[in-house]
Amino acid sequence: MYTSSVIYSDGCIRDEQFDGIHRAYQTRGYKVHKFQTKDPNYKALTYRLEPNVVDTNTSVCFNDTFIFVMILVRQDDIDRRMLFRENLKRGLVEGKRVDYGFFVVADKDNTEAIQSIATENRAFHDILYSQHKDSYTNVTLTMLDSFLWIRDHCPARFVIRLDADCFLHVPNAVKYLSSVNEHFFYGGYHWRATLYSKKDKKTEYDVPVDYPRWRRVFNYVLGGGYIVSADIVPFINIGTLYQDLVIHAAEDAHLGRLLENVGIHPSPTSWKFHVYMDLTLHKRLRNLSKWPKDVIIVHNLKNFTFQQQVFAHFKSAS
Repeated sequence: MYTSSVIYSDGCIRDEQFDGIHRAYQTRGYKVHKFQTKDPNYKALTYRLEPNVVDTNTSVCFNDTFIFVMILVRQDDIDRRMLFRENLKRGLVEGKRVDYGFFVVADKDNTEAIQSIATENRAFHDILYSQHKDSYTNVTLTMLDSFLWIRDHCPARFVIRLDADCFLHVPNAVKYLSSVNEHFFYGGYHWRATLYSKKDKKTEYDVPVDYPRWRRVFNYVLGGGYIVSADIVPFINIGTLYQDLVIHAAEDAHLGRLLENVGIHPSPTSWKFHVYMDLTLHKRLRNLSKWPKDVIIVHNLKNFTFQQQVFAHFKSAS
């Protein structure tokens, strides 16, 4: 746990050991401020860099953890948590330690949800919860809360962030990450973001209507499942302070932009592994016999029965 902090001339309270990260943003001209919109329909997300995850009775990450799998899942989705528990065993895989934890959301006033988490944790010790309103817009806050907890409590060399509707091939992940450069590794499926306002599309929107067009386009990796090395983790929460907008819902785009602001870009695509695939992008995945053996992450397994079949298929093949 990091305790040493000071107040600097820019008004930002920060841990001294992360001062170099603040300087990385400041020397590029970024300041601790947020875009002031005149859009009356846009409700800005407010983020404070402070612990907001409750980890009572958990034991999910250790000093020798090579990969920590961070799974974002709805608090009431116990079926998917049980599926991961049955298939992601903690301990040594290919000679490297792998651990995982479930990150859910429970508002401080939702005593029923908090009680349910406590009951489940007494049996499994693997759920951590972020204290805010559970909504699609707030997914970015959940991601930020989770990575701050990881920064302060989990010394894993890599973090794999997953949605609950994913498949993860752990042995392939270990083999792949054992071969990559651990410095500023940001891996997954490369994408080019275009952020939208309510004027651009009628569904969920990311930015206010008066947000400059040139700030809406940048590169990142898709958020259903991505991988970051340990040295990237401290940039995530600190970089948010210097980002002029906490992007609604699109936490993957939010992450990609704050890293691009300091020159960290998606890592080169692997030629040996299918690091990330998506059922909506790769239609052949609907047939299990056509799944590549070198796959690592597959997203958008919305049908729970099919997700179960996928895990069972790879377990039987191992």
